[in-house]
Amino acid sequence: MLIIAVNGRFEALRRIVGLWRFAVSIPLAGLCAYIVYIDTPLLLPMTITILVLQLTTNYLKYPV
Repeated sequence: MLIIAVNGRFEALRRIVGLWRFAVSIPLAGLCAYIVYIDTPLLLPMTITILVLQLTTNYLKYPV
């Protein structure tokens, strides 16, 4: 019962930490993509092309 009581007290803190992690992760993801693009410029377009091909193949395989 103590765990449940403590769990309810820190709900606002958990929301703040979750928003903070989200706010920090977006620029970090952009920075990582930029660094990868600087080192290997063809890697990002190739990755996007492969993902699009995989998604369209899966979509065509199982029509709605």
